[in-house]
Amino acid sequence: MSSRHTAIPVKLAFEEASLRIPIDCIMPLRTISASVKKSVKYGQIAASIAEVGIIEPPVVARDATDPERYHLLDGHLRVEIVRERGDTELVCLVATDDE
Repeated sequence: MSSRHTAIPVKLAFEEASLRIPIDCIMPLRTISASVKKSVKYGQIAASIAEVGIIEPPVVARDATDPERYHLLDGHLRVEIVRERGDTELVCLVATDDE
């Protein structure tokens, strides 16, 4: 008795290639407070980015009405730190769903 397996299509969670996106085109879903910017965690992340760069790219979703804009889903601290450093672009993963 042979069993056949039917391939079930799997939807990718991210676009296949990461994108270098202008930071001004990334819209955060929340703001970073002054107290968070003074926290040990924020300082540790900033030091890590200064030393080795960003290891885990932020995750964005394309804006439904403007293809040049992106909603920041994950990585608010990383994006804020990079913005404060004066960088103008950032490599991001692009989610296929904004959930």
